[in-house]
Amino acid sequence: MLGKLLKYDFRSMFKQFAFIWPAALALGLINRFTLNSQMREDGSVWIQDSAGVLASSAAMAAILAFVCVMVAMFVVVLIFVVQRFYRGLLGDEGYLMHTLPVQTWELIASKLICAIVVTVISIIVAMLAVLLLVPFTAQDLWDLFPGLMKALFRLLRPGDYLFILEFLLLMIAGGASSYLHIYLAMALGHLASKHRVAMSVVAYVGINVAGTVLLNVLSNFRWLWNFDIQLDAILGTRGAIHLSFWILIAICLAVDAVYFFGTNYILKRNLNLE
Repeated sequence: MLGKLLKYDFRSMFKQFAFIWPAALALGLINRFTLNSQMREDGSVWIQDSAGVLASSAAMAAILAFVCVMVAMFVVVLIFVVQRFYRGLLGDEGYLMHTLPVQTWELIASKLICAIVVTVISIIVAMLAVLLLVPFTAQDLWDLFPGLMKALFRLLRPGDYLFILEFLLLMIAGGASSYLHIYLAMALGHLASKHRVAMSVVAYVGINVAGTVLLNVLSNFRWLWNFDIQLDAILGTRGAIHLSFWILIAICLAVDAVYFFGTNYILKRNLNLE
């Protein structure tokens, strides 16, 4: 059933971003040509007449539009994440969603997976748009890419690829924590009978404060400050870095679990759609 929920959420996601993703790529491509038209072969800017000034103004407008679309894309991602959870599980759609023959955790997991996927796709689109903006020809990229790959393979040892995997896992776990933090705050705010949006904001800040207090308490344990030195002495530098990555990943996953099961408990035991 989780697969069907994901299909429903992904369909909604692609409807939301069907315009802004292609727009970002298109504006990157447009700016590629407008920037080229303003540059000499040596990279300096043309000294322009009145017609050239008009063309330069159009180029600047295209750059501004590109920046605005890029910023708007990530703002829309955040709005999409909040709206899909709030409307789908706490709003009018919640009356239907909570009557489906699925577990509450599946509803939350579907929203979370969709949120992570839309964020990853938006980052990839942003990177591609910037790449299109760079005035490289196809031959330049074709000549550059193999060279970069050879240099990368020459510099990285077999164990280094694990660093990349660990970094990606940490980013995903950290991103999930950010979204689950929002979910839990909205679930807590929805327990109030009035001003639920305002109470959700209060809950979000309260969770942040609680986390800050916990970190301050942990910082009083002096042995934590020397933990990295101890690891380096026992495992060596590379081994200590690997273990540190996995400790951070475990911490993020623990926070994810607290947020996830806290949200699940509220929606399952104390849901109030009135």
